[in-house]
Amino acid sequence: MEQENDDGYIWSLPELKTLFQPPRIPKVIITDCDPALKLAIKLVFPSSIHNYLTWHISKILIQSCHKYFQEDEWKDYQTSWSLLVSSKSTEEYDKNL
Repeated sequence: MEQENDDGYIWSLPELKTLFQPPRIPKVIITDCDPALKLAIKLVFPSSIHNYLTWHISKILIQSCHKYFQEDEWKDYQTSWSLLVSSKSTEEYDKNL
């Protein structure tokens, strides 16, 4: 795709939607944190749940939160975050929370 902006996504997602046969619209769409893509998904796939890749969430957390931690606290936080996002079950998630 040449333009990763509102217009580009709003044009391309309806084209993608034509590949799905109703009622087989995706229940979940996982992307990076691009605001233009978020808007297009909301418009074109309003019934789909939109989630973000944990890599992008982790990147945003580093950019936004690291400055509020001492270095040893930050290492503990990163360890806890890694355990949480790598949980394989609800029980494991609850334990790691």
